[in-house]
Amino acid sequence: MLRSIYVASTLLAAALLWSCDGAPAPGGDGPAVKIDVAALNLVGVGDAVWDIEVVNGATTPDVVWQRRLTSSGYGDGAGSASYVGPCDADPAAADNVVRVWVVGLYTGTVTDAGAFNTGLDTGVGAVTGTPMPFRNPTDAGPLTRTVTCREDADVAVQFDVALMRPAQQGFFDIAVNFNNIFCSAKFDCCEDTGATCDDIGLLFDETGGRARTVVLGFACTAGTGASATELYLDKLALDCTSPASGFSADLLISPGGDAGNLCTPGSLSACAAIADPGGVGADNYLFQAAVFRGEESLTSGGAQANKVYWNIALGVRAAISGCELRTRGTADDGADPADHVDGGTIEAGSVYPVIAWDVDLATCQAEQLDNSVMVASGYTGVADGATTFDYAWAPGALPVRTCPPGWLLIDDTCVDNVNLVTNGTFDADLAGWDGTLGSWNAAGTVSVSTSPGTGGLDYFRQTVTTIPGQTYELTFDVTALSGPAGIASYVFATNSTENPRNGVKLAPAAVTTTPTSGVTYTFVAQTTATNVVLATEVQVGNTTVDNVTLFIVP
Repeated sequence: MLRSIYVASTLLAAALLWSCDGAPAPGGDGPAVKIDVAALNLVGVGDAVWDIEVVNGATTPDVVWQRRLTSSGYGDGAGSASYVGPCDADPAAADNVVRVWVVGLYTGTVTDAGAFNTGLDTGVGAVTGTPMPFRNPTDAGPLTRTVTCREDADVAVQFDVALMRPAQQGFFDIAVNFNNIFCSAKFDCCEDTGATCDDIGLLFDETGGRARTVVLGFACTAGTGASATELYLDKLALDCTSPASGFSADLLISPGGDAGNLCTPGSLSACAAIADPGGVGADNYLFQAAVFRGEESLTSGGAQANKVYWNIALGVRAAISGCELRTRGTADDGADPADHVDGGTIEAGSVYPVIAWDVDLATCQAEQLDNSVMVASGYTGVADGATTFDYAWAPGALPVRTCPPGWLLIDDTCVDNVNLVTNGTFDADLAGWDGTLGSWNAAGTVSVSTSPGTGGLDYFRQTVTTIPGQTYELTFDVTALSGPAGIASYVFATNSTENPRNGVKLAPAAVTTTPTSGVTYTFVAQTTATNVVLATEVQVGNTTVDNVTLFIVP
């Protein structure tokens, strides 16, 4: 049992793979959709039943077809199934919607699956078979995707789903299973002794004595053999000022770095593992934070169980009762490259289990996974983008700070490396820019001019948010220059808040005296606000600029 490390639950995953190939629709050669339901690993499942429906995109949608499928009748008998059906390619209704419901999992081959009934196993949908308990991601409605049906080619639609069901593992108090991964989770605000719930005295405060401690527990195994258990976990967020009016983190506790005590007792305001975005003062609520990670030596059937744990203890003061705590976690088999989960990220559109802690620190006791609303399992959604956790950890190394694919990690912050310039293409107007002696062109460019007596005040400027010490690359096109010989278009960055032409440039300006595409300018930001400046250098002249971009240099 797992009482000593404050953990108590688990998960299991299966995946549904939907795709299209060139197979014709039954009974004809019209546009078709082939649906492959491929469970990743439904260990111990004898059959699975699915309801599938395709409707067209007419103003009043019509059902193209509906079907109830069993894995035993249309697949491998252990969760997977395939079906080829038509779609409606009429241009007025070509955006077809595919819907799927999970009807049930069964211990053996289903002898009578019943008829399509939008996921229900009652009435015409009654199933003859011995059901297995599981948490159904379609209880609140079907999983849906929209796909455009084409006359000239089949189209692809894909669902990747992980199904959670109860697990029976002796080393967990409570367990569920997903993709043959078993996890437990818990949050203990006190010791559950039955009649009373006594404070946990675990961490040492600044007086040298043990004081009240709350504990988050998280443990998983991806199974024996070649499996490699990886845990994903977010920072612990505390809202201590307005949890009832919309959660906003006042304190953030990092579970990364070396294990053990994270801070000097009673000095959390100076602790690198604690951030205080709400300015509330960490020492008012916490006296210590500690992380415990490791791999247990348990075996299953004589083989190493690959069971790992990641627990966080917080030494708390009386004011903590005004706070709410939130974080999320999940697990992955790092040896499985086809489970749509890798490097701290669940792929976009995958329906995959996630454990969420949402703990009211005024009322919490010994909160067990899915026995409490404060520690609950759920699923990512078909319509969700990629879900990235703050940290990924596997035994043998420190946790890795993770960011969404394509994002950059700068210090401890994930930054989406998008174009920082607003309206750099000037397609409709000059929105986002200010300055003097210039105009917008209907062709979608901007002209910067000079004229006698202006004293060099010609420019267009945009202020962008930057990170001090970070390198940036500014690019632009000069599509035309007009005026006397020697006219030049130049672009630069400055911190000046006055006339930017008179400011100190962050690097020598990028200059061109001929129409040129892809001119680049690299600089290091000095402040959190930097001015991007477009200008013309000549007493009388005009330059035309387009496609201004600004990106962080990785």
